[in-house]
Amino acid sequence: SGRWTSLVMQMIENATAPGSGSDEPECEYRVEVTSIRDKVALCGVDVCRATLVGEHHRLYKAAYPELPPEAWIYILGCEEPALRSLTSGRIVLHVSRKDTGQVVGHIFCTSNPCHAAGESHASMHSGSFCTINHIVVLPEHR
Repeated sequence: SGRWTSLVMQMIENATAPGSGSDEPECEYRVEVTSIRDKVALCGVDVCRATLVGEHHRLYKAAYPELPPEAWIYILGCEEPALRSLTSGRIVLHVSRKDTGQVVGHIFCTSNPCHAAGESHASMHSGSFCTINHIVVLPEHR
């Protein structure tokens, strides 16, 4: 857990601010279910999660000056890497640029127990399949 916290803090410190304007051509994006075998996507999702933590610290530091940046890792439920989250039953969809493959955002969900347990088709339609925990898009792609 301490190693993961250090890694997230390093990603926050190394993050670059969004550009004020880019000559970059328009690109298309692709949305995929994140696989535990896709190391590039998992790393990209972790960068997005670090961005989420950093943005929360920046946004709320005036209101909560006593909270260090790493506290947001736990407050937001980002205390473990995406790979470990996926292996514990969570669902992650990631968005990547078609031209470069760069992960630029993700949707992080927790599956609802009745669906994970395989209840009947009728009961599955009475509630939601999952709960969305985070939606993140890197600032330069919003």
